Amino acid sequence: MRRLRPTVLVLAGGLLLLFVVQNTEVVTLTFLFWQFPLSRALFVFILLAIGFFLGLLVGWRRQHRPGPPR
Repeated sequence: MRRLRPTVLVLAGGLLLLFVVQNTEVVTLTFLFWQFPLSRALFVFILLAIGFFLGLLVGWRRQHRPGPPR
């Protein structure tokens, strides 16, 4: 079990590196009247981070909701 975690971390890091290398193309995002040129990999990372923090916020709010104890 001790060797499994470093192996999984190295594998995940390798997959992340492969993803970044394959998605270096610059795309232009348009929102209303703004335009943002940025790499596709960075865009996906930003969306992943936003989703992660929204998930943490929803989980935190459910735990700290007033009402009877669960």
